[in-house]
Amino acid sequence: MQAGRHTFMSHRYYWEQRPATAHVFCIPMSVPIGRLLSGTTFATVPRCSLSMVMKISIYSLLEGAERTTGSLAVIAVFRAFTTAAVALANCASCIVMVRTVEEALALRDRGVGPISMGEVRGRAPPGFDFGNSPFEVSSVDFRGETIIQRTSAGTQGIVAASGAERLYAASLVTAEVTVRSLLSGSPDQVSVVAMGDHGLKRTDEDELCAIHLRNRLDGRPGDAEAIRRLILAGGKVQRFHDPARPYICTQRT
Repeated sequence: MQAGRHTFMSHRYYWEQRPATAHVFCIPMSVPIGRLLSGTTFATVPRCSLSMVMKISIYSLLEGAERTTGSLAVIAVFRAFTTAAVALANCASCIVMVRTVEEALALRDRGVGPISMGEVRGRAPPGFDFGNSPFEVSSVDFRGETIIQRTSAGTQGIVAASGAERLYAASLVTAEVTVRSLLSGSPDQVSVVAMGDHGLKRTDEDELCAIHLRNRLDGRPGDAEAIRRLILAGGKVQRFHDPARPYICTQRT
């Protein structure tokens, strides 16, 4: 990653330092970990004249993140930005998002933050304090700490989105507040990027979340519970309950 490309996430938002001083936002999860993807009811975003002039585009994967400009929401439901939202809800002061394991460890060694979090091929790399699991960090008190995060899809999209002016990390648990924050900037165009598997292969959960965000940005009612059911009906969810894969398992054995 180039100098000046560090991504900072605060308790209310995070921002990425770059020459254009673009801002990157993420609101922490406001519901208990046990209700992740549980159909939480949120306040309605009213339809307004914004949607009549605002262009909303959906892209996918790393190539989508690289081509976008203006306001951008990068989606990683399983699991980067759900894990990040939980960490912020547990009082982390900020999250620095990077491309490589080496960068994460180097920044930690330099004192940028004491905690490294993330994964390579689903597992926490050697030397990392936590993996990429919202369940794993759900009971951790991160009060006042800076976290350095590296993942195979979500943080790759953040780093790749060099053309974005306002950059948001999003997942289903933060969808509604992400929409409200995006609309508050009265943008001419908004892009939504579903990062998928390693930023190379589309996945149901990210594509469905992107459609949900698009609908909410356009002032449509949306149905987070229906999206949740579709995601849970997908085959990929079963891996989170596989005791043979404890590094991603959501149940204690």
